[in-house]
Amino acid sequence: MEKSSALNSANYSTNAGKIKSIRLEEDNTIVILSLNETMVNRKNYKISLNKIKSQLGGEEISIKDKEFEAFDNNPPEVKEIRALGNKILKVYLTEPVVSVNASNLKIDNKRYSGKVEMEDNVITLTPYTSMKEGYYTLAVSGLEDYARFKGLDQI
Repeated sequence: MEKSSALNSANYSTNAGKIKSIRLEEDNTIVILSLNETMVNRKNYKISLNKIKSQLGGEEISIKDKEFEAFDNNPPEVKEIRALGNKILKVYLTEPVVSVNASNLKIDNKRYSGKVEMEDNVITLTPYTSMKEGYYTLAVSGLEDYARFKGLDQI
């Protein structure tokens, strides 16, 4: 997909809720819409998109009132962890969670101490002290998704 048209919220409408944010994944081949509201699991909704351009050739894609079912039967899981230097960790989840705080996290079996921020399915950890170079174990527990599935403890 062509990035600017895919990230333009005016090109989408849905009866599932107001669009809060849009992001692209997997080399701009998947569009993720985040809503202000929480969809009801196993309920049908409709989505329309207009003027989304393909990456090659600029062909426009339009879809009107495509029905879909909000379906979630999996708990949230950690998909990937990236260290940004020795000061920030980004934890990528398979889906957004209701909330996260320091009590959900341990590094090397010790309670995590630092700033915790969450946006969509990404948790950003900024420890109060820089981490020394080396290998660490991050344990995540007690995360809950919007369908109220609790994630299993992960290390």
